[in-house]
Amino acid sequence: MNSMANERYLRFDHDIWSISNVNVLQKLIMNHVRSFEDKALPCFTKPRTLAEFFGVDVELIIVEIEHLVQLGLLSIEDDGSKKYLSLKVVPKNSIEDYFQKDIFDV
Repeated sequence: MNSMANERYLRFDHDIWSISNVNVLQKLIMNHVRSFEDKALPCFTKPRTLAEFFGVDVELIIVEIEHLVQLGLLSIEDDGSKKYLSLKVVPKNSIEDYFQKDIFDV
């Protein structure tokens, strides 16, 4: 039996995808972090997990995260026991705003 809960999809947040000075992998990383923040959860995803998820080397993920931190778009936070990623891009719309639109207008 195939469950929708196990399905993966490509997230598209216009405010992230419209940033011109970052590459596609950096946008994917930011969208991944946003998916946690939409649920009020910290993103504890490890670079190795992101590398496996996006099909790239872990070293590349680390470089891209560091670049996003340098640009001020992402930060690495420390809650005392774990480090997590925090997005510095404030969404223009809340997740609820998207449910108010026709699917073809999103």
